[in-house]
Amino acid sequence: MTLSKRQKYLLLIAAVLAVLIVFKRMSPFVGEFFSDDGQYLEQRIVALQHKQQRKARLEKELVQLEKGLDRLEGRLVAGDTAALAAVNIQNLLYELGKQNQVEIDSLLVMKTDKYDDEALDMYRRLGVQARMTVTIKQLRGILYGIMNSTTVLRVTDLQITKVRRTKLQDEAAPLLSVTFTVRGPMLNK
Repeated sequence: MTLSKRQKYLLLIAAVLAVLIVFKRMSPFVGEFFSDDGQYLEQRIVALQHKQQRKARLEKELVQLEKGLDRLEGRLVAGDTAALAAVNIQNLLYELGKQNQVEIDSLLVMKTDKYDDEALDMYRRLGVQARMTVTIKQLRGILYGIMNSTTVLRVTDLQITKVRRTKLQDEAAPLLSVTFTVRGPMLNK
């Protein structure tokens, strides 16, 4: 394939125009790079130093966040399975009942479920429902013990009804029939 003189000139002109367009686009960068005062290089060095400082700051923050996550995950309900984690909650409730002279009528392990937030997929929510008959002071002691537990726990579905006493029973401290659920997060293993 041979090109005529006219086609060669047109091709040469198109190539020169393409080079001029590319040079025009690159001229701010090229002009700054080859400038005599070195201002472009100084600005570039300062920008890179800022990026390096930001990276170091973010790495420190990441280390602190990982430590905080480890510390908080240590407060989750312990157990390799949901059943073992529920046993830990049950043991806590029995211990609190013993400390407050309360006999727990029943404990029921609730179905574990996932959190609604997709970011929390690595955790499961489990619960234990407790039923007992207590005085107000005993209930306060149990709820206070749950609140101050080293494990992250929450009381939900609290139902309280007053128990009717017979005439032979002491009326000094009213009895309450209490049902509540203790919920806590665990790692999804």
